[in-house]
This record gives sequence, C-alpha cells and structure tokens, in this order.
Amino acid sequence: MSKIDEEFLLPEDCDRRVRQIHDYWLSIHPGKGLPAREDLDPVDVPSLLPNLWLANVEHNPLRFRYRLIGSEIVHVLGDDLTGRYFDECFDNFVGSRPYATLVEMCMTGRPAWRRGAAVLTRKDYRVREMERIFLPFATDGVTVDLFLALSVYRTEEESVQSLLSNKKGT
Repeated sequence: MSKIDEEFLLPEDCDRRVRQIHDYWLSIHPGKGLPAREDLDPVDVPSLLPNLWLANVEHNPLRFRYRLIGSEIVHVLGDDLTGRYFDECFDNFVGSRPYATLVEMCMTGRPAWRRGAAVLTRKDYRVREMERIFLPFATDGVTVDLFLALSVYRTEEESVQSLLSNKKGT
C-alpha cells in the first residue's frame, strides 16, 4: 500500500463511480508527488464524463475557477459555469464547507470525499443526497493547481421511482 493509500481510504459503500475515478487517479499517480494535468486523459474514463468536473486553483488569493463541467453537473447547477470563479457563482462560498474542504485539499495534497446534503446546487433541484470526491493535481508535483472532481446526486424523484419500480416488481 502506498503512502497516499494509507492517508486516504474511501468507505467500502461509496458509489462505484467515485471508486472508479479514485482508482484511475491512483493509477496515474507518480511515485513521488501529485499527478499533473498532463497525466489525466478523460478518454480513459468515458462513462464518468457526465459526472466529472475540473477546476483551476489560483493562489494569492486562493480562488477556484471551473475549467470543465460534465453534463450532469450542469443539469444540477442549472447553468454551465465553465470559466467562472466559484466565489462569483455561489453566495457565501468562501465561508462554506466546500471552500474549507478545498483549502484543506490544497494544503495537504490529499483527496477529499464526502456524502451528505448537497450544498451548492440550484435552488429548485431537489437533491436528497450528494456524494463527491476531489482529487488534487500539481504541475510541479507539490503545489495543487488543479483538481478533478466527480459528483453523484440522488434526487427525491429517484427515490420515488425506485419505490414504484420495486412495488411493480412484487
């Protein structure tokens, strides 16, 4: 087990897509330091593209800017925010839990995983649960300047459809 594996472990019950992108990140992870953007090839994970997003990390001041957003994320956000800064898109972003998580990821160079209530979605989108992972990248192997994220959203409608399909099957 590598040092990165010892410092960060996904829960066994995480979404299969989260596990798949994490495993991919580990596979492109160099022996020392973090992978660089050049190591990432989205063609390697085509089934995950709708749920993937990339963001640039700028330092002094620390800011995050959407670089690429998958179609499922655009649907949940209600807009394609490519090229925009997080703090321009979301009120109180700097004081939010996602901001604190991103700051910690930038400082430690370790992935960050969470499952729970969605914090940054459009107001009319009824998300029951969100699961996501942030995976850091660094051109110099040390200073995080980009992160890859995968987000999975489960809506109230999905829960109702699941119940109805289970009743029809009985």
